[in-house]
Amino acid sequence: MRRLVFRPGLVVLVGLGMVAVGASSDPATAQAPLGADTGSAVGAAQATNRIAFVQKVFSEAHISLMDRDGGNIVELTGSRTKSPTFTPDGRRIVFTKWTRRGSDLWIIDTDGKHLEQLTTAPVRDADPSVSPDGRLIAFTSDRGAGHGVYVMSATGEVQGPPARRLARGWNPAFAPDGRHILYTRRTDQVSDLWVMQLGGTHRHQLTTSPSNDSDPAYSPDGRRIVYVRDRAIWLMHSDGTRQHAITTPRYWDSQPAFSPNGKQVVFARVNYVRYYNIVRKPARMASHTKVLTKYPHAWSIDDYQPAWWGPTLLRDIAPCRGC
Repeated sequence: MRRLVFRPGLVVLVGLGMVAVGASSDPATAQAPLGADTGSAVGAAQATNRIAFVQKVFSEAHISLMDRDGGNIVELTGSRTKSPTFTPDGRRIVFTKWTRRGSDLWIIDTDGKHLEQLTTAPVRDADPSVSPDGRLIAFTSDRGAGHGVYVMSATGEVQGPPARRLARGWNPAFAPDGRHILYTRRTDQVSDLWVMQLGGTHRHQLTTSPSNDSDPAYSPDGRRIVYVRDRAIWLMHSDGTRQHAITTPRYWDSQPAFSPNGKQVVFARVNYVRYYNIVRKPARMASHTKVLTKYPHAWSIDDYQPAWWGPTLLRDIAPCRGC
């Protein structure tokens, strides 16, 4: 891994208003992460909150890592790589690598070692999401009839059985309980958010807005969902109720992800010259926004598709009132 010589580019963290999150007693959210050695201390790189994101310089996109405050940026992968997502233990990252014939899923350690290919089909596989126990990967693929949500073993199709199609749609996201998958599906010319059980059964529509809803992600306790609607970041309860915006359509906000403690959201924002930046903002919607990556004189650099990993400390999350 080589250290970048230019200054940080763009990622946005936004607070979630005054609605607090309740602690969860579900053992699925409290289990030891996959690959973790419970008898020894986790390495310094895994014990620190880290944000993975895509950095595009001119036409070449690669995945980088940075600290939660936007510092210590390091380049992790080669070019034509996107859609990073952490494994539950924070030690590896699953991502998409584009080729001339399509795209495949790959996995790499956060120190840049042990690069492995997970899918090899001559199609477009993208948007990976790792299950909370680290045993499964859900992803989007255009194998078969149109875009669909697929699931496979975390060992990948190279070493394991082929992936199985669950539903028509894209952008899958595992629930913290590991038993449900959130995804986007086109309905009546617009995209809405749906949820289904892990086996692809009991599909349920969560949003019915005349606008396009996309990029969904669960909060660490599974009680809330953050998503994109018409260039703004929205929040709702996991049952689809209490939908409300936490940013305005003034900017082009997209690709949100919760912080490990569920108190903030990181997302990409287009600035006035239409390049992506990454920003952080505390609990109240109208104040103290902080840009995490910014290139004031570099018009050719974009940062987007952030993913945040860190120890999920449920005891630090205030109980939910009025949820």
